Amino acid sequence: MFKIIMFISSLLPMYICLLIKYSNYDKMPTSFLLSCILITIGIICTIYIFIYSKNKDIGRYCTVINLQPVRQLSVNYLMAYVLPFVVFDFDKISDIFIFFIIYALLMLLYVKYNLVYFNLVLEIFGYIVCRGDIVRGENIEKDSIIILRKVKHITKKSLKLDNIGNGLYFNITPKNE
Repeated sequence: MFKIIMFISSLLPMYICLLIKYSNYDKMPTSFLLSCILITIGIICTIYIFIYSKNKDIGRYCTVINLQPVRQLSVNYLMAYVLPFVVFDFDKISDIFIFFIIYALLMLLYVKYNLVYFNLVLEIFGYIVCRGDIVRGENIEKDSIIILRKVKHITKKSLKLDNIGNGLYFNITPKNE
């Protein structure tokens, strides 16, 4: 469920672009209302992620080694997924259905293949995506994706992480940290 929430929040820039595109309520009320609903859902999902990242009751401390930031993800994501969606024309009901079919397929693929870390909104709010190895006793999970709450956590050796998918971790930072 958390991965779906992350996917929905990642498209918040697209929802905002759609609202701007359909800001004339008198000419296109359905498109305007759809854009408002999408923005509201996107904002709620983003707020949920922020609350989730501060939940002291989830996750556990892990030793992380070889932590390196992953660069240029958001630019690729924006160009490949957000901008093409903005060109959809929501004047016809058939276009709205096509939009939601493509949206659902994209969400399915992103969740299935753990690509939800492509999230421009989280990057704007200071989150950073890294690759690293997670050490648990004798086991080392190589080349994991870790979404860190703060850049300063890159230098930490022990991080509180929640496993949200195969090799995909989310950094939990309770308020006292």
